[in-house]
Amino acid sequence: MLFGLNSQESISVIADLTGYTLQQFHFTYTSIVSAILWVVISIFLFYKNHKAPSFWIQEVFFLLVLALIFKTASLLWSFAIYFTIWHSLPSLLSQLFHLYGQAGTKEIYKYVKSSLIYWIGAIFFLALLFYFLQDYMDRFLSILVAFLAAITLPHSFVMSKMFNSRNKK
Repeated sequence: MLFGLNSQESISVIADLTGYTLQQFHFTYTSIVSAILWVVISIFLFYKNHKAPSFWIQEVFFLLVLALIFKTASLLWSFAIYFTIWHSLPSLLSQLFHLYGQAGTKEIYKYVKSSLIYWIGAIFFLALLFYFLQDYMDRFLSILVAFLAAITLPHSFVMSKMFNSRNKK
């Protein structure tokens, strides 16, 4: 949905990264297939888990809010809003519960204290990236997408290990 509702910017980023220019129909068909799969999987999960209808109404509402954000904001802002609100904050809460058993002020302080050096390092290296790539600012979004793609695999691995260790307890 993020790439489909920002298809022109997405086409440009993908062309910068791969040298291949996608067409609008790629995003249209992918969106249709994704929507159909979402409905089928949702129906399956509804019958399997017997979630209350209010749960599904809430999920559809969130999808509509995300669609509105993605349609009205640029690709970069859309991603930033999605990543911060719908990914990072819930993930942070999961990590706090995993590490400390709860998510109170004391646990947040411990988490920030133990993570601060990594966050400072990330900001420092991002500043270096800006400095060394200042002549390529027209391609900065493409470079940022490639960077995020590169860190996704190790991040997924670490989070998977964390959740698997929690499920074994």
